[in-house]
Amino acid sequence: MSQDPTQRPYVQQAIQTQILYDLAGMMEELLERVKRIEDIIPEGGMEEFLLDAPPSGIVYDNVASYGFPWRGLTLINVGDVDVYLGVNRKQTSSIPIHPGDIWSVDFIVRVIRFITLRGSGGTGKVRVIARW
Repeated sequence: MSQDPTQRPYVQQAIQTQILYDLAGMMEELLERVKRIEDIIPEGGMEEFLLDAPPSGIVYDNVASYGFPWRGLTLINVGDVDVYLGVNRKQTSSIPIHPGDIWSVDFIVRVIRFITLRGSGGTGKVRVIARW
C-alpha cells in the first residue's frame, strides 16, 4: 500500500525548504534589479524653472522631459492671474493658486508623472521647484 508523500513530515520539510531557497533566490534577483534601476535614476535632485499657464490649459509631461517621475514639487504663482493645477490629471482642480501663493506636495516615492496648469482670465506664470 503506497502512502501519499506529502503526508510524511520529512517530505513536507524538504518541500518547504526548497520553496524558501527559491524565494530567497528570486528576492536576491529582484534586489539586484532595483539597485540597477536606482543607479540609473538620479537621487535627490532638484530643478527650478518657469512655466506658463494658458487659459486653455496645458499638460507638462515631466516623464517625457526627464525620463522619470518626480517625487515632489513646489509651485509659486509669480504671475498676475489665478492658476489652477492638476497633478497626474488632465483636469485642473477647482482651488486656485493666487498670485504670490505657494503650493507644495512631497511624496515618499516618485509618482508625479505630469502636471496640468490653467490660468484664470489670462496666461499665468508659475515657478516650479521639482524634486526627484
